[in-house]
Amino acid sequence: MFSKIFIYGRVYALYVMSEDDANAVAQYLTEHPRMMGVLFTALLLLSQAGSVAAGNHVAINGP
Repeated sequence: MFSKIFIYGRVYALYVMSEDDANAVAQYLTEHPRMMGVLFTALLLLSQAGSVAAGNHVAINGP
């Protein structure tokens, strides 16, 4: 489903997620239960990547 938005005379088409799309994702995950674990693991690793990068600094103090 597309919706059109007019801004300053230009037409922008936006994709709006319908309820059928949400049901398709839920149906896919019920058919492929391992993918739910893969998605959870990817989300967990990506959520930790920022704090790992921020905490990986090296300081050299004095002579």
